[in-house]
Amino acid sequence: MREVRSVSSFPVLLFVLFFLQAFLLPAFGEEPAPQVVVDADRVTYDEAGYTALAEGNVRLRYGEFRLQAPHVEMDTRTQMLRASAAPGELVTLNWRGRRLSGERAEFNLVTQEGVVRNASGQVDALLFKGKELEVLPFETAVRTNRISARQARGGDRDGDVAFWEGATITTCTEERPHYRLEATNLVVVPGKRVVAKSPKVYIGEFLLFRYPFDYVVRLDTKQRALQTSFFPSLSYERDRGVGVGFSGPVTWPGGSLTLGLMYWKDSEFEGWGKFEQELSDTVRLFGETEYSYEKESDEKTWRPSWGFRVLSGGWSGTMSWKQREAVEIEKQLGKTYRGTLERDPEFTLVGPWWSDGASGGWWRLHGTWGTYEEEGLRAERRGAGVELYGEGSGTNLVPFWKAKYMHYLYDRESAGGDDTQTVTEAALGFEWPLSSLQMRTTYFRRWVSGGSPMQWDAEEEAEELYQKITIPLGNGWKFAARGGYDLNASELQEIAYWVTYTLDCMEWELLVRDDLRNGDDWAGLRITILAFPDTPLGVGQKEIDDRGSRPKDLPGGSGN
Repeated sequence: MREVRSVSSFPVLLFVLFFLQAFLLPAFGEEPAPQVVVDADRVTYDEAGYTALAEGNVRLRYGEFRLQAPHVEMDTRTQMLRASAAPGELVTLNWRGRRLSGERAEFNLVTQEGVVRNASGQVDALLFKGKELEVLPFETAVRTNRISARQARGGDRDGDVAFWEGATITTCTEERPHYRLEATNLVVVPGKRVVAKSPKVYIGEFLLFRYPFDYVVRLDTKQRALQTSFFPSLSYERDRGVGVGFSGPVTWPGGSLTLGLMYWKDSEFEGWGKFEQELSDTVRLFGETEYSYEKESDEKTWRPSWGFRVLSGGWSGTMSWKQREAVEIEKQLGKTYRGTLERDPEFTLVGPWWSDGASGGWWRLHGTWGTYEEEGLRAERRGAGVELYGEGSGTNLVPFWKAKYMHYLYDRESAGGDDTQTVTEAALGFEWPLSSLQMRTTYFRRWVSGGSPMQWDAEEEAEELYQKITIPLGNGWKFAARGGYDLNASELQEIAYWVTYTLDCMEWELLVRDDLRNGDDWAGLRITILAFPDTPLGVGQKEIDDRGSRPKDLPGGSGN
């Protein structure tokens, strides 16, 4: 037996060589196998027993694999590593861009299989803790049926799959997370998805419910989101009264079915279902139906829609059919169109955002074609245009601007009336501080030439001014109020109020909209997982902005 000690200023690097030439002495012309390199306070190698023992600040390297532990044993015949730590210490593994920690670890350098006891780690923005973590090469997991063909879809064949027992998922960094999902089993396909087997959903220490199906968190960049629809919702509308609801997804690799139910005090039950399925990396099918109330027709009925979407090179094309769609479009401040519309069908094409280096802004193209029916009137519409957005930088005065130009052509034979409509919209604003307050001022203008034979897309000229004031209250709380002023009518038309509570991983926002013109008041609660800000849960809360909000799909962030 030989013993080697490392010197603090000149650490001794010990590489352990497996004696079988087939593993360590590659054939002539083949790429050499990586060496095992160990740095430790104390290293002992037993040639007769084919074992190596490293103790004290052990650092082991093997290709891209890294291991740190107080104590490591290695069998040079099987290339099996066994690492352990005393109470209060950790074994840490870094592998393929991921970091895992635990009390004990076993890892085979030949088969690339391993187990970590009482493990914790991070994949994408998700934080995990579990009793036991098992890692297998992707092909091994498929061959041994540890994952199904659907779960394997789209995975990295040269990568790995992780299996957790007794694990929790959250994006909260605190010791006691504000929310978490607990599952007896988790399957992690890095970069693609996490599958939780019938997880329990907790808000703090309160068990909200147990989800009856497999819950899938998608990690790929096309659908990067933690579906937050397992939270309940609360809202208020003048025509429906107070509403409480709940929704949740049934998910599988490449698809999902989201079901929801809402009870309103004045219109009773409403429900919806939404289906999505990937056919390939570029094509997705979707279908949706809802049983809901529409104010103008005073009717509650089923409203189905379906179609497909093609994504390629940043372009997005959607073909859809919608029946009895309840549309609600704000024409001007305090003036909203409501009605029922048939889209039979409608095609929209949206280009990728292109950066304009000269102005620091972004622009993209829009196109649309469709046949529509509204109150017995049927018309065909074709349109094309361009959208722009830009924002400055600074600490005292940050400008932003937004514009959109659309030109539409209508079928006169079937519709009559005007056959063209040109709509130009522009918004200019500034964000600026006033002592401890944050101010946001936006001027909006719309110009319209020509007109539409239909009501739902007949735009009206507008000139509006918005002022928002945000007041920090401390401890994660803040209050904001925003007024919308109609410059043509010289009247304040609406006031919106926000109360926001921000935690380390999630944000709760109560929004109340006071319509000063028609009394069209509503309120809603929005919950946002901060790691996935583009997919907040906002059932019952409508969109409200100052016409200059940052587009949600713009590279680098979500809307204001």
